[in-house]
Amino acid sequence: MMENIARLLLLIILSFLLNCKSPEGPVFLFYKNLGNLKEIAPYIHSKQKFIVYTFSQYNHIFKENALGELILLEKTYKENQIIVSKLYFILRNLSYDRNRHIRIRTYKGIAFYDANTKFLDLHSENCYTYAKRRVDDRLYPIEGWSCDHLVWIFKNEPPFLIPIKDEEILAKQKINRTQYSQWLFISNPKQYDYFLFKSPVWFGTFLEQTEEGLVFYGYNADVYFNEKDILFTYKKNSPLKIKKIIGDFVIVDKKNLSDSEISQDLVIYSIIKE
Repeated sequence: MMENIARLLLLIILSFLLNCKSPEGPVFLFYKNLGNLKEIAPYIHSKQKFIVYTFSQYNHIFKENALGELILLEKTYKENQIIVSKLYFILRNLSYDRNRHIRIRTYKGIAFYDANTKFLDLHSENCYTYAKRRVDDRLYPIEGWSCDHLVWIFKNEPPFLIPIKDEEILAKQKINRTQYSQWLFISNPKQYDYFLFKSPVWFGTFLEQTEEGLVFYGYNADVYFNEKDILFTYKKNSPLKIKKIIGDFVIVDKKNLSDSEISQDLVIYSIIKE
């Protein structure tokens, strides 16, 4: 009796497995990851391990968009006793909500570059939203989700990346996941002027002015700098002393700048110490 029941259960399971069909999903393409920032920007210093592009985002997830950044990272490690490098990306948009609280929507994943076509593919893996009330607060995550269905494609035309939306071009690339990322309308991301420097360099973009000083935003600021370090305004080279660093947010003393010099186009920089 027990043997018959076991056979029946086995037949039911086999029947289910044979008839069950997985739902169609996005196709994951396999690329040769060239993993070298110098293929994208040949003029950068050999020790520059990340490059940053800034852009404007035209649709609003929150009330007001402040600035957007695309960061390309090169990471080197050992794989089967061989030193290899790969490219990764962080695409993030800093916004304000209705209460003027800071919100940062962030997409992270793997970057692929084809030097022949000059196409840069960004394959998203994880997405997050971070929040803080004031600049001098710490960021905390308020949302996270899997987003491996998102792909962005750009044409590398230094110093710009041109978003590719032409259906024929996308069809040739055999990518059918870009449809999920078309809602993110961004301008042509523009790279900072790394070619003017003979050493690794960091840039920060002006965000706002507070009673404490001028607030700038730049990738890994707290990794490269400390309070009382000196940063410089881009092109005019006015020295600005750091008053406070909170993650990627830098508050500097504004006493060396006139009111006419303070604008949304203001950029600061510093050579990264090796």
